[in-house]
Amino acid sequence: GIDYFKTLNFNTIGSITEFSFGLSVSAAWVDPNESRWKVFYVADSLPDRVSLQDLRSEPDWRVLGTGGGTATIAPPGCTPVTSSCKLQIVSNTPGSLAKDTLMYYRSDSLRASKHGYITATMTASGLTAGASPGVFLGLKDPAKLVQLGISGTLTGFTDSSGAFVGTPVATNLARVTWRVAKFGTDSAAIYSPADSAKSIVSMTYASLPTAPPRVVYDRFFFFGNITQTALSTATSVWTNVNYEIGAYIP
Repeated sequence: GIDYFKTLNFNTIGSITEFSFGLSVSAAWVDPNESRWKVFYVADSLPDRVSLQDLRSEPDWRVLGTGGGTATIAPPGCTPVTSSCKLQIVSNTPGSLAKDTLMYYRSDSLRASKHGYITATMTASGLTAGASPGVFLGLKDPAKLVQLGISGTLTGFTDSSGAFVGTPVATNLARVTWRVAKFGTDSAAIYSPADSAKSIVSMTYASLPTAPPRVVYDRFFFFGNITQTALSTATSVWTNVNYEIGAYIP
């Protein structure tokens, strides 16, 4: 679902009037030729492209945003080799009466029968207490949504409107690593730390909320902020986001 093009320039000298050239392209084969497909995002630049000629991260992510949310790389001029770079997403400027969403997503297709996971290193602040999550991370297949939501007091699975489903747990803001995993059509779970063998929340596949319908592009893997109530704010700071199709653990 992501389109690219690359401009090629050729210069000739002397009396040359024509020439020929070849173009070779190399890429991983999609399923069933490849059983696993992995994507990395390191937050040393904004995920979305400026234009087809100017990609800020490779591969790039599409962005969905309304209501004044902002995204910046902090600190300005950060040095990637020192791991100081972070993507900061701020929802709703103070005093705004409108809800706001700022989400980055990718359209790599995840079938219902396939395993999949998305991981992130992230801290959050300014979250509203109660059943109004301000930060989310997740994936979906054509039938079900597997979305982690975090509010000031609760953490758990949410539906496409942002409401908690199942049995959320108490939010622990000391958690900074996350993994949201889907085990085919069997179940789904949320882990923190991301490499932990024991989930903090789990749900059977049949109990997961229905996946939202496609709007222009499918959003199979995604992360960002969502403000559920007026006058509330949420800030999330992301170091990296990675996902994989065909596996439930890195």
